[in-house]
Amino acid sequence: MRCADLADKEGEAFDPFAPFALRWIAWEALRTRMLVVAARLRGCRMEDAYRVIGALRISSNNAFADCLGRLAGYKWRAKLRGEAAKGWLAFRQIEIVRHRLFHGYKTVNPAITSAASRFLSRAVPNNEMIFGEISIEYVEGVSNQIGNALKRYPSAGKKIPIIMSAADLQNLFADTSISEAKSKLPSLKDAELWDIFDTSPF
Repeated sequence: MRCADLADKEGEAFDPFAPFALRWIAWEALRTRMLVVAARLRGCRMEDAYRVIGALRISSNNAFADCLGRLAGYKWRAKLRGEAAKGWLAFRQIEIVRHRLFHGYKTVNPAITSAASRFLSRAVPNNEMIFGEISIEYVEGVSNQIGNALKRYPSAGKKIPIIMSAADLQNLFADTSISEAKSKLPSLKDAELWDIFDTSPF
């Protein structure tokens, strides 16, 4: 749906900022949830994971990716293929849109904001399409895939005994990179590639 097609009854142009902001906040919450689920699959208590991860103040996709890689024990981003790889690239590019809008430095084409919002509305509830096959090893030879992080726990987590303390998790995350993506604003052509999910309401 083109941004120009969205208008209220008085004929004013639709402003995509509010839905984008809400959906980005949902993605930030999912990032934390995914790390907590991954930590649980490593044998950490969820309450310990929430406390340690909360204290890290993970506020960027780079920091999230670094932490998830430490939990997985391998470079998961390099193993993404197909739609999963496109989805992660979209998250990285949309983070740049987020910076421009939230900090008010530059305006963003409303069509790009709408495309970003549409992607987030589909990617968050269907996160397993991008992150679901990432494996977390509990002990040598025993691993579990993250699946859909919104549904993963407690069904599988109850079967995993606690073997990782909060201190262990904190040490694992020591010196985590907190750098943010620095790149140019994505183009309309880039935004067209974000539409990786089946058609659904905007």
